Amino acid sequence: MHQRIDRIKNLASVSQFRIGALLVQPDRLSIVRDGVTTALEPRMMEVLVALAERAGEVISAEQLLIEIWRGTFYGDNPVHKTIAQLRRRLGDRSREPDYIETIRKRGYRLAARVTFPDDYRSGLPRAAAWTEGSPYVGLRSFDQAHAGVFFGRGRATAELLATLREQVDSQRRFVLVSGASGCGKTSLLRAAVMPLLQQDGGFDGLHALSSVYFDLGACRGGDLLARLAQALCGWSLLGRPVFLETEAEALERQLRDAPGQVQFRIEDAFLRMTGHRAERAHLLLVVDHSEAVVAEPAIDARDRSDFGAAMAALCGCRHVAAIAITRSDFYPRLIEAVPGLAELKAGDGHIDLLTPRLGEIGQIIRAPAALAGLSFEEDPESSIRLDDVLRDAAAEHPDSLPLLQHTLQALYERQEEGGVLSLRTYRELGGLEGALAHRAEQVFAALPASAQASLERVLAALIVIRPDSDAITARRVLWSALDDAAARELAEAFVRARLFVGELSGGEPGFGVAHEALLRQWPRAREWAGDNR
Repeated sequence: MHQRIDRIKNLASVSQFRIGALLVQPDRLSIVRDGVTTALEPRMMEVLVALAERAGEVISAEQLLIEIWRGTFYGDNPVHKTIAQLRRRLGDRSREPDYIETIRKRGYRLAARVTFPDDYRSGLPRAAAWTEGSPYVGLRSFDQAHAGVFFGRGRATAELLATLREQVDSQRRFVLVSGASGCGKTSLLRAAVMPLLQQDGGFDGLHALSSVYFDLGACRGGDLLARLAQALCGWSLLGRPVFLETEAEALERQLRDAPGQVQFRIEDAFLRMTGHRAERAHLLLVVDHSEAVVAEPAIDARDRSDFGAAMAALCGCRHVAAIAITRSDFYPRLIEAVPGLAELKAGDGHIDLLTPRLGEIGQIIRAPAALAGLSFEEDPESSIRLDDVLRDAAAEHPDSLPLLQHTLQALYERQEEGGVLSLRTYRELGGLEGALAHRAEQVFAALPASAQASLERVLAALIVIRPDSDAITARRVLWSALDDAAARELAEAFVRARLFVGELSGGEPGFGVAHEALLRQWPRAREWAGDNR
């Protein structure tokens, strides 16, 4: 797993910045005031830099714990102790602070003005610390391989992990995460929460010994338990599978007819394979695109009943924890339609994931660029900076994260000499809102007339329209379902352009949209949905 590069290393080439009267020197682990230099321990400097990067914002102890300690501790929370030690080095007072305020029941905030040099924001003098290609993911979700460049969601990560702990402690072991399409639900789970839970020792006592990812959006009706069983066969303990792949069909039947046997198998596996270590550990199930249970017309009441019963049985195991993700516009129907789901999330088992705040969007844009040795152009006449333009545009748009990542990826691919992401290229792409539609139209225009004529057939296979809702959702399509070569040519062109994603769907090759934002932002898709509603 790519570990996040800590703040001290990120700032190693930034010689200094100011917090009020303090001159902070991260590379030297020191602060200077009135000509007197005071040394700081590395953890103290990391905390000070984290507070400085979000000056004026309240940062919770849990968020600092995640971003700096990454859960690698046991016993008392070390954040409060480090803050107290840092205050002593700063000569600060907790009741009348000049530097670090305690916001009751919320966290900490810098009280003094912070001034960074321009090179801190641009990343110009830094050597590239990320060498795995683009630090942006386009329309794909961030995953474990990109955990090192996943920024801006520390607050949400802290909330989700705290909620999961409360649910585990209350013997419910289930959390439902809802949020608007495009707010980063899948990325949060795969690039932040899962790596923390899976690292050696887990996070603050929560430890996922094995995790599986179940995409409900791939289900087409009648196959839900079969696909869930296939996913569960990915669980392993100490290198040995909990369920053999050859048992998938039998496991499907047990999930439907004898869930107690599934519970027994899991508990028995823990007893045999982990022994005394099982108390602090669990098997993690992540269920993505849960809205498909009510959005996909082919999924019926029997499927929903089977799904609810299976989730209740799995979460009834002492050593299973589950997190389900759904679009917020389908949340009410999901809770109403799936038996037992409301009881599973009872207590504090529901999180409404909001879109990132302005400062968090800034981190999402700038921090990966700095690690990859990229910089953002500044207009010499207006002093407008591209990173500020991107941040402000993303803050105003409901599809902000997929559009932002797509635009940043396009800028990366067309970077200028020295790794500069330019304002000129941004304008040529059509800005944040136009970049995705521009790319889709570019790919479409390059196709022969016969392939262009097949667009309606491809969209009809991809798009799910419900008569009782304006929401647009997408389904996976099997290549075998496309009845002519022209339609396949169009779909393959969009896969090559990374607007569609080719994948195995239940063991059969298929494809789907890289993100549903494409269906909302590309005028041809949007008009087709409106005409056919």
